[in-house]
Amino acid sequence: NVTRFNRDSHVFSNIQNVVFPKIATLAQEMGHANVRIWSAGCSSGEEVWTTKVLLANAAEKSPAHRAAMLANATIIGTDIQEEAITQAKLGLYDQDGPYIQKNMQEMPSDWMSCAFDKVDASAMPTFDNVAVKKNNSMSKHVYSIKQHLRAGVDFAAQDIRVVQPKGPFHFILCRHAVFMYFNQPLRAAALQEMLKRLVPGGYLVSLLLCE
Repeated sequence: NVTRFNRDSHVFSNIQNVVFPKIATLAQEMGHANVRIWSAGCSSGEEVWTTKVLLANAAEKSPAHRAAMLANATIIGTDIQEEAITQAKLGLYDQDGPYIQKNMQEMPSDWMSCAFDKVDASAMPTFDNVAVKKNNSMSKHVYSIKQHLRAGVDFAAQDIRVVQPKGPFHFILCRHAVFMYFNQPLRAAALQEMLKRLVPGGYLVSLLLCE
C-alpha cells in the first residue's frame, strides 16, 4: 500500500479548512463530548498522524466552541496487517534513505520540528509498551511523533469485512485501496457497515472502485 504523510495535500487542505469546522459544529450540536474519527486501512499510520497534526493546527485557529471539540478529538486507525499496526502504534519513522524522503515529501517543512522528535533508536527496546523491531538497515536516529500528539489516538488490527470499530464517527477516512481486492458485493457490504457508523451529516472520504 502506498502511504505518505499529507498524501495528496490538496485533500488534507480541504479536510482542515472545510471538514473540520463542520464536524466540530456538528459534534457540538449533537451534544457529543468531542469529534470522533476513523481511518480505515491506515497502514503504518501516516494518515492518522497527518490527521492529528492538522486537528491540532485547526484547534489553534478555531473559535473556542470549535477548538475544544477538535483538540479533544479521538482517532482510531485500523488495518488488516498486524505489522503495519505495530508500526503505526510506535509512530517511529527512520530518518535516512529514499523511503523517509519520499514518505515525507508532501509534508510542510515546519512539521519536522512541530510534529516529530529526533530520538536514539538504540535506546528504545520498547516504545509506548510496543517492542521496537530493529534491523541492520535502521538508522541510529529515527523521527518519533511528539508525545502530545499521541493523546486520543488508538490503533487496532481489523479486517473491515469481518469487524469494524464501534461508532459513531463524525468523519471516516478510507483512502488507501481498502476495497481494491474486494468484489462488488463485498465492497457494498463493507461500505454499508461504515455508513452505519457515520453520524447524519458526517463526512466520508474514500476511494471506491466501480465495476
